[in-house]
Amino acid sequence: MRRRPLPHPALVAALRRPPRGHRRPPGPRCGSDAERDAGEVTAPLVRISPRTLRKHHRRVFDDLAARGDLVWVDTGHQRFVVVNSADLVRELMIDRAEELVKPSSQAIETGPPAPAVADDGVPVPEFRAALAKGMGPSRVPDVVESVTSAVQAEVAQWRDGMRFRLMPRMRRLAITATCWSSFGSRLSAEEVVRAERAVRGTGRRIPVNSRAAQRWDRLTLNRRRHRGSFAQLVALSRSLVANADRSRPTELTATLDDLPLLAPSLTEADRQAMLVELFLGAVGPLAQTYAWTLLRFATEPDAAARLRREWDEAAPGSRLHYTEAFVREVTRLHPTNERITRQATSDTALGGERIPELTRIVLNVGALHGDPRFFEEPGRFAPERWLDGRPAPNKFAYVAFGVGGRRCLGETMAVTGVTAMLPALLQNWEVGFGKLRFASKGRYQPAESVRVTVRAR
Repeated sequence: MRRRPLPHPALVAALRRPPRGHRRPPGPRCGSDAERDAGEVTAPLVRISPRTLRKHHRRVFDDLAARGDLVWVDTGHQRFVVVNSADLVRELMIDRAEELVKPSSQAIETGPPAPAVADDGVPVPEFRAALAKGMGPSRVPDVVESVTSAVQAEVAQWRDGMRFRLMPRMRRLAITATCWSSFGSRLSAEEVVRAERAVRGTGRRIPVNSRAAQRWDRLTLNRRRHRGSFAQLVALSRSLVANADRSRPTELTATLDDLPLLAPSLTEADRQAMLVELFLGAVGPLAQTYAWTLLRFATEPDAAARLRREWDEAAPGSRLHYTEAFVREVTRLHPTNERITRQATSDTALGGERIPELTRIVLNVGALHGDPRFFEEPGRFAPERWLDGRPAPNKFAYVAFGVGGRRCLGETMAVTGVTAMLPALLQNWEVGFGKLRFASKGRYQPAESVRVTVRAR
């Protein structure tokens, strides 16, 4: 009879050790129990373990949305505020924008960085101004051209009845389009495959700058496993910059030219890390939006039929209004980031509630996008709500691309790119899929195992 292996001695010792209570680290006592007893804190307080929050964050934030416009959450290690109301978002991002900063990964322990300086040491206003130079309306034709050429290269590989995994294909499509539109460089098929593996290997959990990259010993084991992927992406970014077409200026090449003036102290390693961060910030959300757009096209036959009619009747170069509305509705129901986090740099107030310094404030994107005051029947997929003649949704209730001064500069280019991708990819093909699985309980994106079948019309 086969004997069962004995557990590791360290595991046995850990199980026999009496449980320890949560030890709160040094920092702000956000909404402490003493303040609550004194009546200074009136918003609901929800206590939840970090494990539950990590594994079931979508379910947790859906539950928090029903508890009020402002909710305190206590994980045992820290307390933070969850905002579920568009009115409070406006107060936070407009009236109190100067009192907030985008937190870094070490913000709780070391204090917040200066509000006007990014994590890489580049002044935020100047850096955004440099990026905005290449993201104006004049760049729209280049984006449409790059996306169309990337889609044509992808469709050329399709065969009737072909079945493939969805997310890797969409990442490759996003990589090809991003490299051409943002860097002015074209990758070979082998380079695209290697880049997709590197992006998938990072899981978007790499250090955001070279200073963090030098602190591998302090990072978790999960991040150490991604060191090889980070090195591959750095090598890719060097190749993209070296092969960039300078006669065709893009937002990233223009920013690279201005970086020495913005921050002379930046090293070459800093610049490469920033390029990797910008590359991942474009490829990851774009691939996720591509995937959800295809899945919604396959599951919404009425909307798909209307899309095809618009594509058949539209003149070359004309604006596809319903297609753009379709993309907006996809980003409302399936945002690439369901939480937007800021940190208070000083004591402030929000909705009459005292917010101490260093408190993290989390915008519940799912609650904002599902607010029935601004979106009629919020659970229904209805692109018609975005068309002309209907009142525009509250800009503080639709935050798929952020809100306030740190709103995504590439919103117009992203929507334009996905709008151009749909007819080029699906006008002559039908898409079907089996059981839909998710990468996590948060349902941010389809799982890697989801497969789709394409058939020629």
